[in-house]
Amino acid sequence: MKRILVTVCVVLMTVMSSLGQIDINKYKYAILPQKFSFFKQADQFKLNTLTRHLFKQNGFDVYYNIEKMLKDLSFIDKKAISG
Repeated sequence: MKRILVTVCVVLMTVMSSLGQIDINKYKYAILPQKFSFFKQADQFKLNTLTRHLFKQNGFDVYYNIEKMLKDLSFIDKKAISG
């Protein structure tokens, strides 16, 4: 009985976690902050630069939140993922 309960719990957790994942492939743009809130300086430890590079490497158009963005970029269209 205990084995069945554990199996059911594991299956339910697996299904729920797979359904809860967002599909980032539907986004065209990535908007990154110039300074993450948990750091004291902008681009501390080059984390912002690395994040931008990794998004670009995976085919996203990446902008910092202080840069001018394209006109078709709007949060209403849900084309951008922001961090």
